[in-house]
Amino acid sequence: MIRRRRIEIVASAEQRVVLRHAAVRVDVGCTECGTRMVTPDEAAIISRVNTRTIYRWVEMGAVHFMEHSGQLWVCLNSLPMNPQGRES
Repeated sequence: MIRRRRIEIVASAEQRVVLRHAAVRVDVGCTECGTRMVTPDEAAIISRVNTRTIYRWVEMGAVHFMEHSGQLWVCLNSLPMNPQGRES
């Protein structure tokens, strides 16, 4: 009689993103929830998607955003925690 063993390997990872800015920051929070705003490039890094996807979410109204001094700012709190559930 052949015995079969089943081995289950579970791995988890935690990631911390630290944003540092050399440029001028906008200290205005989101008008809808008051959370910090980030640039589309920073939002893409945090959400693990490309920048075009961030712009698509802005166009769809899926994230909070504002324009200030000709630059787009995205609400950090409105970014998805699990980007696989969103359209890319």
